[in-house]
Amino acid sequence: MRYTDLTPMKNVPNGTFFIGEESLNTVYRMLWGLSMVLVGGRRKLKILWQLSWNERWITAQSFILLPAIALSLSLFGLPITQRYLAQLSPVDIAKTDLAFADVKRMAFAVNRAANHSPLWGNCLKRSLTLWFVLRRRQILSDLRIGVRRHEGEFQAHAWIEYEGAVLNDRPTVYQLYSAFKETFDDGIYVQRPQGRA
Repeated sequence: MRYTDLTPMKNVPNGTFFIGEESLNTVYRMLWGLSMVLVGGRRKLKILWQLSWNERWITAQSFILLPAIALSLSLFGLPITQRYLAQLSPVDIAKTDLAFADVKRMAFAVNRAANHSPLWGNCLKRSLTLWFVLRRRQILSDLRIGVRRHEGEFQAHAWIEYEGAVLNDRPTVYQLYSAFKETFDDGIYVQRPQGRA
């Protein structure tokens, strides 16, 4: 079921509400100017203005989503956060005819915002943001998590894959981290084939 507004609905528990597509788009538009102020600097604004409208729009959305997702992760953890994001971005019919380069540009837009958000732009937060942004456009992707031991220290890393190819990290990430065989979809482990290195 797709929720498109904030009007009361049948079979929805009391105290529960859903932020619909129109509501989110309105918030994004209202905060577009604020996002650009956060980026700061005329040079950075000029660079952003040279991007396509879609890339600017995704960058602005990401500035808003990154701190919200960071807060949700700290309060509720990954499974609940991802399930809620999935509720806000139901995929009716997944798009499969997109060029990889087009999806990669969306990942660059999210990374651009994360690079200017050091407090909440780590790998998991930026990956969840990209996962959500893609789902809002009916594009299915996989959240992957890998681990390694580096100089005696245990480290974990997250990234997004689209049709088995790494989107928001270097393609050689599999050489640096041992990825779980399962992907993380809607907060539930799902068995998927390993992505290509």
